Amino acid sequence: MEPGSPWQNPYVESFHNRFHGECLNRNWFINELDAKVTIADWREEYNTVHPHGGLDYLSAANQSTRTKATTTRNLPD
Repeated sequence: MEPGSPWQNPYVESFHNRFHGECLNRNWFINELDAKVTIADWREEYNTVHPHGGLDYLSAANQSTRTKATTTRNLPD
């Protein structure tokens, strides 16, 4: 990827657009602490509740749990 060419990484661009639209555009931050708390809350929701198309519309937390269960079942005895 060439420097200054963010469109060459569609995953990052997609996340930035979602973060901007769902978090930054919807909140008015009073101070830096308020921004940190609000963004941390959004990140927690995004990683634990929000369904992701690339994960068969599961949340990242659900996908992680499913992957661990599958890996554990497939370990040799």
